[in-house]
Amino acid sequence: MITATCTIKKRESKKKLFIDIFIQRTSKKVFRMGSSSFWINFSKDTLTNPVLTFFKKIYSSGDYRAPKLLTPANNRMIGIQMFIKDFGFDGMVHNGNVVALSKQRLATISFDKISDTEIKWNTVDSGIATPGFLLAKTKWEISK
Repeated sequence: MITATCTIKKRESKKKLFIDIFIQRTSKKVFRMGSSSFWINFSKDTLTNPVLTFFKKIYSSGDYRAPKLLTPANNRMIGIQMFIKDFGFDGMVHNGNVVALSKQRLATISFDKISDTEIKWNTVDSGIATPGFLLAKTKWEISK
């Protein structure tokens, strides 16, 4: 079994909110990151103008396509979708990169803050998969 922990850490000022997403492999078994999704829920109409200000380079170049920041029209969730390049996309096999045993910052999203909000993982739509589509059993945490 492959396992991981994803952690959100919130940083904020009066007008801005930053969400840092960290990832850490917790299984002894080594695995590589494939196409994966990270979705976060927040209170409706409390945050605007999301910008992906950081994404770990080893998961956004080489074997990977550029990550996408997704903002559904309901204005109460945000997602990061990362894609490993498809086999044959450029005539090469893409294996992805190993998820580290040490906690690493995967991404940062910044928002303009309208009001205070509660942040929660959307664990239904989030998932870490290997290039072969094996899902990692993931613990979703919020850092205080």
